[in-house]
Amino acid sequence: MDVTEELARDAAARLGFEHYSNDWRALVNDPEIDIIVIVTTNNTHAEIAIAAAKAVKHIICEKPLALGAEQAKEMLEAVQAASVKHAVDVDDEFITMVKFDNGAIGTIEATRNAWGRNNFLTFEIHGEKGSLYFNYERLDELQVCFADDPSDAKGFRTVYTGPATPYGEGLWTIPALCMGYGETKIIETYDLFKAIVEDTSFHQTSRMTIKLN
Repeated sequence: MDVTEELARDAAARLGFEHYSNDWRALVNDPEIDIIVIVTTNNTHAEIAIAAAKAVKHIICEKPLALGAEQAKEMLEAVQAASVKHAVDVDDEFITMVKFDNGAIGTIEATRNAWGRNNFLTFEIHGEKGSLYFNYERLDELQVCFADDPSDAKGFRTVYTGPATPYGEGLWTIPALCMGYGETKIIETYDLFKAIVEDTSFHQTSRMTIKLN
């Protein structure tokens, strides 16, 4: 679907789709469609998501979820009333304070706009028994340090993704050659389909977004 009919038609021909449309309402109301992926302009997310929920469609919405907290709340109420699975892709730039159940606090920050940082989305977790560090530019690596490491071996070590890590059995079977941006979307889609089939919760929900905001 594209608001420009020519682009929608060309994409359908190029990617092998039987149908195309330049009207999102046609997709929402199509009984053959079960999932709506919203990647439209930000000011249309709420209208499309609420309409899709009323049509009992499962939903993935591109960030930002809504134009404000009240609008996001309306979207959440719509998907909850329809009992559909729903997810929102994370934002690219944000800062928020996080408080954990055990009382620990921290901040989450991310940006793609800093010069010299191509995709430097990182997080660090420092706890009583060790630390973790992750950098999105190095998707296959997790830096790990334990408090009880020998004094002559203090510091971070690198743990690589592979067949033994979550979802590893469904991706490349070679360690350190598993994860790219495409694979993260495959995992996201797999989790959504699994949640629909098994009627279980989907971990990336709009409730998470509202809570963080």
